[in-house]
Amino acid sequence: MMLLVRSAMPILTLIAFSYNASAKNCGGNVPCVCGDRVTSSYKLTGDLVCNGNVGLTIAGNGVYLDGLTPDNKTYTISRAQRPTNKDVYGILIADGTHSAIIANVTITGFARGIHIQNSKNNLIVKTALVDNGYDRDASGKVIKPAGYGIDLAKGASNNYIVNNLIQNNFDEGIHLGTGSAGTGNLIQANIFANNGEENIYILDSPQTKIIDNHVSGARQNSMYIKHSSDCIISKNHIFNKPIALEGNSDRNKLTDNTISGAAIILATNGGLYPDNNVLSGGTYTPFSNCTLIKQRFDKFGHGNRYEHLPCQ
Repeated sequence: MMLLVRSAMPILTLIAFSYNASAKNCGGNVPCVCGDRVTSSYKLTGDLVCNGNVGLTIAGNGVYLDGLTPDNKTYTISRAQRPTNKDVYGILIADGTHSAIIANVTITGFARGIHIQNSKNNLIVKTALVDNGYDRDASGKVIKPAGYGIDLAKGASNNYIVNNLIQNNFDEGIHLGTGSAGTGNLIQANIFANNGEENIYILDSPQTKIIDNHVSGARQNSMYIKHSSDCIISKNHIFNKPIALEGNSDRNKLTDNTISGAAIILATNGGLYPDNNVLSGGTYTPFSNCTLIKQRFDKFGHGNRYEHLPCQ
């Protein structure tokens, strides 16, 4: 997978430094600036450097926001100053909006690069979510790093996160599940690298599909699956940090993953156990990892099992 990220260029005419005190509707033939509501499809014409709490809001069903440059790189939406709270978004897909597409954009410097709330059937593709988050409060006091590359919340369902670069975000690369559960989201063919605590965090989000991603470099877990059942985790390349299944995470299928220097952890939470998860196939480097994972499944019990492992 190749995703081209536009490097900084010293052409000031291509950069819009903008603070929009009165957000307007934009898109189509109406130019978009920071803070605007995109109500019809729009192709960015330059970088946006924003000062407010939202770079752009997607506020129309079926909107296609495209950041591809004439030289096949990506325009950037960035924040002029590091935020000090969680409610600062590069792109907000508005509550109830559906079927939007965000493509070929680099988003950096916000608390959350893209925030999708109570919204469905959206596609995020060929987009870079890099260096989003915050580590100081409004007084300047240093706090625990927080913030995500992508955040799906309050019932966001059947969204597609495909072929993106999600890297160096302060807490998590992607976070699913703030508020009520969303179902059926797809995370496929992305590169996750060096995000803070977890690269992929799935909370109360059943039937999530995590397929063919390259995942490396978080401090705690490559994937953290908590109180989420009936998920498919398949054909991913996992490096150095574990996959953790915790609490009420049942009937998940982990198939044909390539796992290098990492474990699979089963853990209780609030007296709840992950039950009836199936680990099948895959490649394990070093080979001893396979044996340790098999032993862990045997010891944990609760109907968790493995099939067709190379170390059986």
